[in-house]
Amino acid sequence: MRELELPTQEVLADVLSRAGVSQPFRMTPVSGGRNNRIFCLETKEARWALKAYFHHPDDLRDRLAQEFG
Repeated sequence: MRELELPTQEVLADVLSRAGVSQPFRMTPVSGGRNNRIFCLETKEARWALKAYFHHPDDLRDRLAQEFG
């Protein structure tokens, strides 16, 4: 199995900035899960759950859509 590629700090900072989330932030891995990883994302004002979905080039499923479906 390939390791899950995570976004860089710079990419996360850009996405959070566009979403109106203040900086700095701290991201802590949450244990558990199998193919996907969950992180606790914290700023001074709030906490969020951030989920990173595993992607394999041979598997074209939209994992987020499947989870909500």
